Amino acid sequence: MKKRRPRERPNTATLLKEIRSAATLDRRRLKLIFGAAFLAAIALAGLLIWSSLPVKLTEVDRAMLKQYDSIRVALSHDDLALAEKAAATLADSYQKRRAIFGAAQALSKADSLEAAREAFSTMSAEAVRMARGHKEYYVVGCSMNQCPAPCVNCQMSRFSDWVQTDPAIANPFMGKASPHCGVIKQQRLTQQFKRPAST
Repeated sequence: MKKRRPRERPNTATLLKEIRSAATLDRRRLKLIFGAAFLAAIALAGLLIWSSLPVKLTEVDRAMLKQYDSIRVALSHDDLALAEKAAATLADSYQKRRAIFGAAQALSKADSLEAAREAFSTMSAEAVRMARGHKEYYVVGCSMNQCPAPCVNCQMSRFSDWVQTDPAIANPFMGKASPHCGVIKQQRLTQQFKRPAST
C-alpha cells in the first residue's frame, strides 16, 4: 500500500503574493475592458457625427437630383412613360452611385407604377442622404399622425422619404390617389431661420 503524502500548507507570504498578483491581473483586465469600451464609444460618436454631416454635392450630383425630381413629378401624376424616360436618362448620365444607378435602370424598365415606385423608393433613400443639409432641397415624407391629407388605404409605410425642390407637396408614391399626402421633414435652411416680420 502506498503511503499518502500529507498536503503541504502554503506559506502565508506565498498566499499573499498569489492574491496580490490575481488582484493586479483583475485590475488590468478591468482597465483593458473599460478602455476598450471608452474607445468604442468615441468611435461610435465620431461615426454618428460624420454621418450627419451634409454630403458635398458636385454639379453632377445636382444634375442627378434635378433629373430625380422630374421622375418624382411624373410619378406624382401617375405618368409611367414619362417616369421611365426620365429614369433612363438618369441611368445613362449618372453612374457615380451604384444604388441610384441600379434603381434608375430598374425604374426605366418597370412594367407598372407599383414597380416604378418600388425602384424610386430605393433611389429616394440615397437622394435623401445626399440632399440633407442643403438649402435648395426639401426632404418630405409621411408622418401618419401629422399628415394633412389622411389617405384611405395609405401605403406610405412601405416607402421612404423623398426629396423635392418645391414646397408644394406632390407625393410620388401615392400619385393621384393622394397627391398631397406628406409633410416637410427638412425645410430649406433659408426658411428654417427666417427672421420674424417687423411691425
